[in-house]
Amino acid sequence: MKRIFLLVALLVSAHSSWALTLSEAAENLLYFEYAKQSSAHCERRGTPSQQTLAAWEKKNHGLYRRSIETIRSEAKRRGASPAEQDMIVSESIKIQQTHAQENIAKKGVPCAKFEAWLNGFSTMLKL
Repeated sequence: MKRIFLLVALLVSAHSSWALTLSEAAENLLYFEYAKQSSAHCERRGTPSQQTLAAWEKKNHGLYRRSIETIRSEAKRRGASPAEQDMIVSESIKIQQTHAQENIAKKGVPCAKFEAWLNGFSTMLKL
């Protein structure tokens, strides 16, 4: 179990010197989680956003899968079993979800401009 947590820490805090790089994949996951959490935030405040989020996710689904596979491939390269790879991907997503929730709690989300704000994430995604 300790090995898995060490791998998660390495994956999440990877340096940008890795060639989609591991740190770029983790950053992409952060943007995807931020988008999901932001939509939920706006919905709770009465601003419809789920349809906009669904369209954005559909448009960027390939990159999401590629980001997941980059993390999985690096875990495999480091000797993780398929079950450990699944756990590392899951933990990576949970870590980014926590970061997104903390940032939303501090800064909020411009729900009235959700679509434009969400499309801004598209420019930050690493290809």
